Amino acid sequence: MSYLLGQLYDALLEPLLYRWKSRLASWIAEEKKPTLDICCGAGMQCRMIANNSPVFGLDLNAELLKYARSRAPEIPYVCADAVRLPFKPGSFHNAVISLALHDKP
Repeated sequence: MSYLLGQLYDALLEPLLYRWKSRLASWIAEEKKPTLDICCGAGMQCRMIANNSPVFGLDLNAELLKYARSRAPEIPYVCADAVRLPFKPGSFHNAVISLALHDKP
């Protein structure tokens, strides 16, 4: 199975975002409450959050989610549109979204 898209995402984008994502994961860790990572991509933010708190990842790109699952199979990833979240209101204490608002209505 090819994980080229996820590997490119991790290699090109994550070094630029690592410091910000690390800080965000630290803030969330203080609460230890469920977090939803909307448009999670290759799952780096989910992996960072999962070190200390429960997290779900959501993305519309099934190929990126396959890669994310291969890196952290213990994290639940959902393939769905961020415009129509498939969760009941109040399911998460936190929600994060990074670099994804540009393509949302």
